[in-house]
Amino acid sequence: MTWNHRVVRFEDDEMGEYFEIKEVFYNKDGSLSGYSEATIMSDSFDGLHEQITWFKTATSKPVIDEKEFFLPKDPT
Repeated sequence: MTWNHRVVRFEDDEMGEYFEIKEVFYNKDGSLSGYSEATIMSDSFDGLHEQITWFKTATSKPVIDEKEFFLPKDPT
């Protein structure tokens, strides 16, 4: 399993459309597996700086719709 930071688009009846940066997890075949809760924390300042760099990289990639995590898996 691999992961990276990605922007995920959510839709909510009350809030409407909103975005979060998540740790997104992928299966061996590259399909979406899941995502983490939105958070940023580290035991060091340098660690926070590194995460911010990852977050900036996430904004340069295509946005993932949350619905994509719940699509039926292709059985092949």
